[in-house]
Amino acid sequence: MNIVFVISRLRFIFIPIISMIAFYADAEYHPPLKTQLYATSSFGEYREGRFHMGVDYRASIGTPVYAVDDGYVTRIRCGPWGYGKAIYISFNSGFIGVYAHLDRFAEPFQSYVYQIQHKKKSFSVDISLEKNQLVIRKGQIIAYAGNSGTQHPHLHFEIRDGSGVTCLNPKDFGFGWIDVNPPVISSLLVVPGDVNSTVNGRYIPTEIPVAVSTMEVNVRAKGRVAFGLDTYDSESSGCKLGPYRITMKVDDEEICGIYQSKLDYDTNNAGKVAFYPFVENRNYWVLWRWENNMSLNYCLPVNGFFPISKEENLFEISVEDFYKKVSKLSVRINSDVGVGISSTDFAKSPGVYVHYLYNFVVFEIVLSKEDKSSEYPEVTVFNITKKLSNQLNVHKTMNNVFEVPWEPSCSGKFIVRIKHPEIGSWEREIYALKRGDVIPPIDIGNLKINLLSKSSFHWLWLILSESQNSTEIKGMQVLSSLFSIQPYNMPIDEPIELEYSFSEKITGVDGISFYRRSGKGWQRIDTKVLDGKLLAKIGRFGEFAVLMDNTPPRIFDASIKEGMIFNISRPEISCKVSDVGSGIVSANIYCDDEWLLGEYDGPRGILKWAKDTDLSPG
Repeated sequence: MNIVFVISRLRFIFIPIISMIAFYADAEYHPPLKTQLYATSSFGEYREGRFHMGVDYRASIGTPVYAVDDGYVTRIRCGPWGYGKAIYISFNSGFIGVYAHLDRFAEPFQSYVYQIQHKKKSFSVDISLEKNQLVIRKGQIIAYAGNSGTQHPHLHFEIRDGSGVTCLNPKDFGFGWIDVNPPVISSLLVVPGDVNSTVNGRYIPTEIPVAVSTMEVNVRAKGRVAFGLDTYDSESSGCKLGPYRITMKVDDEEICGIYQSKLDYDTNNAGKVAFYPFVENRNYWVLWRWENNMSLNYCLPVNGFFPISKEENLFEISVEDFYKKVSKLSVRINSDVGVGISSTDFAKSPGVYVHYLYNFVVFEIVLSKEDKSSEYPEVTVFNITKKLSNQLNVHKTMNNVFEVPWEPSCSGKFIVRIKHPEIGSWEREIYALKRGDVIPPIDIGNLKINLLSKSSFHWLWLILSESQNSTEIKGMQVLSSLFSIQPYNMPIDEPIELEYSFSEKITGVDGISFYRRSGKGWQRIDTKVLDGKLLAKIGRFGEFAVLMDNTPPRIFDASIKEGMIFNISRPEISCKVSDVGSGIVSANIYCDDEWLLGEYDGPRGILKWAKDTDLSPG
């Protein structure tokens, strides 16, 4: 028999130049797994730019998965990424269950999926079913756990309300797990509330590590402050789970509450501002409502910024896990009348550092420790939009450190210029966009950037640079400069539009796309072409370039060789596939010109025959 593997990379999409347009906790449910339940990820945990919308239970490949209630199948999905193989069940109670990352489906569901896949000649399918087309009984085996679409085997389990949009905490339905330890509070973040506020004498946020034995931390502050909290629930499974509830009180009055009871897919993007974006290596829960954070798990009587009006202010933060074990931290804030200058030398390389905050920016100017001059830096902001300029107040916060807080009076383009004998002249163009405002498109070289009125949650900061990309990229042709859009961790609500125009006419655009640098490689961004221009939308900043993928995907380590003869009807047929550029959009297997169902495992780059039919010997 003649076996042929056919792998296709992603191709261009052309657009014509025309119009474009309360749960019931007392109900008796069957557990989704019969084994002892160990959670590896909890409901509402941090994911990059979003929340985790279900619970992950530890399960080895092939572990039976059960229907938790009577109902019927409404949807079945198969794909190499995301949820992998997943089944959606509408329960008679009105809720919807989602089971994801499955290895395979149980009968009769698997045969039904095979039928649709063969009809469409595609492994990737998204099947919608009619009511009661495939009926489910409570306790019935519906699938087997696996690792499809993900790295490690587990069962991802969600419960949604009847709309299919709002996710409910599975623990509230009795689907718990082994829980032994109380939550851990590992670090506190104290954030100045405006340009007139300081924390421990500084205008930038202060991180305070918290030891297990710490009961209280002490802070000096003036003006208004808000808090962030890095916390987790360390369990016997070796995993760090998220909290169920975080509350904060001052004078016994609750001023912040985060409750992991329900989340909404329509507001899941708010995860970008539920966790403080401008600090690396820690995931701080934001203990205030960032403007336009509409997530359902936030319940705040006030906005979370608290004025330090008394000599001494005592805050109490409580973290509760899903089994009601509580850890507490007291934060004592003493009023700081003025900005004290620390006699400590700051161990940081001399230069200018830009700190982005919720509603303002701080320019930190660090001089060498040997610099003994008393000369303050000169900082000027030029409002290009309104053709105005003004000097900013400079504050000395340490022996060799000056800080300059700045909040623009309007949206637009600004030039910030800093002068000092030691650092010479430092200059940056900064764009600032406040929610609801509109500014003209930004042009840099051949690239145009369109910021929309809802691109920012509150304030959006943007610094651009263009450089020649002299680095060769394996398997790719570089067609543009390298564009850097900073800060890389800027939270974006409504996606920003990129538009690239070629200086010279390109005869063909097939295989040309926007790419974002990702680690040591490049990741393709969904790109369209309109009237000879490249168009894309981005939800996060980074380094971008226009590249052409001119290298075909690679097929290797095939389990069969040319001329091999099989005496069995279902031999092992598999290979590994990879692509250095735009990625693999389809992977197929043919036997003597007949299409075979090949299951493509994206995370591991493996294509294998499903062995769902008999082949003729030979």
